Amino acid sequence: MSEDDEEVGVPIPEAANRVAESLDADVLFYSGPIEGPYDRQFTALCRKRKRKRKNAVLVLVTLGGDANAAFRIARCLQTKYERFFLFATGYCKSAGTLIALGAHEIIFADDGELGPLDVQMFKEDSLWETRSGLAVNAALSALQSRAYMAWESFFLETEAGSQGAITVKTAAEIATNLTVGLFAPLYSQIDPLHVGEAGRAMQIASHYGFRLMPCSGNYDADSLKHLITHYPSHEFVIDQEDASTIFERVRPPSESESELAEALGDAGIAPEDVPRIMYLSAEPRDELEETPEEQEKPEELALKPPQILAVKG
Repeated sequence: MSEDDEEVGVPIPEAANRVAESLDADVLFYSGPIEGPYDRQFTALCRKRKRKRKNAVLVLVTLGGDANAAFRIARCLQTKYERFFLFATGYCKSAGTLIALGAHEIIFADDGELGPLDVQMFKEDSLWETRSGLAVNAALSALQSRAYMAWESFFLETEAGSQGAITVKTAAEIATNLTVGLFAPLYSQIDPLHVGEAGRAMQIASHYGFRLMPCSGNYDADSLKHLITHYPSHEFVIDQEDASTIFERVRPPSESESELAEALGDAGIAPEDVPRIMYLSAEPRDELEETPEEQEKPEELALKPPQILAVKG
């Protein structure tokens, strides 16, 4: 290898084929939002593969998306392969974490990160923007906490100020009326239908998590609940150290896997706006074939400049 080759690094197909050999696994790449019809394109790609290895490695780069699409992708990999490895080389958020629940093992590159299991919902009067289900729960929790603190303060101040002239019952009623008057305008802005929608969305994530659990065997019910309820925001970073307390099998990349992450560069960190779905590794060679040149060649992945790394959706 020349000095120029060393500067360029290992080509993506070559790095992917090394990972394929080491794990006896087809290496797939998905970069972009998790949503239809791209989930169907992913499952169709898996079905069209003429010759498969027994395992699969999915390099997943996403900021999230639709839970239903995520479940289809995860279930496809569980069904088509004996073992499924998820390789987090960059952002793997929300619906990406749901796909990670289907994996038997999760590999973290240096820039890899998961996120809370937070299902996204479309905003009112918007075709494209989404909001976090966690935001609704966080808002309700904050209002409840502030309302209780306000009531407690009103009650204690009324009792202390009256110097025993007002009964506890009367002080409680005064505190209640003051608290209701203060917080009623805020609570009136909450749409009960949206609260119900947020609760239903989080239940969808929970149900899919329970369905993926028996095959992956990489987490338990408490870990699933932790992913859904423990974190304060959609953008929260779950790195390898945090993930190792949630999942049974989490590890850093091997030498060949690190080479693949390095070869992907920015394409392995920031997701595409329009999903890019492909096999990075070539099909396994039939033992009867005489020359490797006849086997299918994976598409060379063109690297693009890094996109804005804003976590949304």
